[in-house]
Amino acid sequence: MGEMTDVRLALAQRDAYLARWQWHLTLMRRPELVPSMTIGRFLGLAELAARRGLWGYAGLNPALVPYIQLALAGFLPGERGYRSGGSWIRFWFDAPVRGVADLHAARDPAPRFYKAHYVRPRDARAPQQQHLYHLDEVKLDAAFLSGPPPRVDAAEVQACWAWLPVQRS
Repeated sequence: MGEMTDVRLALAQRDAYLARWQWHLTLMRRPELVPSMTIGRFLGLAELAARRGLWGYAGLNPALVPYIQLALAGFLPGERGYRSGGSWIRFWFDAPVRGVADLHAARDPAPRFYKAHYVRPRDARAPQQQHLYHLDEVKLDAAFLSGPPPRVDAAEVQACWAWLPVQRS
């Protein structure tokens, strides 16, 4: 992702993300993204962001974080899940975006974000190009963090609070 040169910056950006985790989860659950996003999978994406050094990127735009997390996630279960006959989804930015810095470089047109739908392969662990059956362009919402606090299930709040002490140590 990027070199983590400023530990204080990384901690501040991670803490800002964690302070508004409900907004990020709610965005990811939109129909055009991953409506079936579970709290466990969401927390796993936050851990992945930490492992990949996302919080240490000096120009990190908080409104792009959930999109970056989805792009880093690889294959996720689609709305039909992994079971027999199920589906997979995967997200990515357009070709000029090779890293986080490319998302913040001035360019016209703006970065584009895609959601790919795959059928579940019968003889492979993960889908390949021939399993792709649909591709959607997803509009990036730069204003989702400015809305009112979203409603989140009490059990999800409890799960997040149980997870937080481990992340803050």
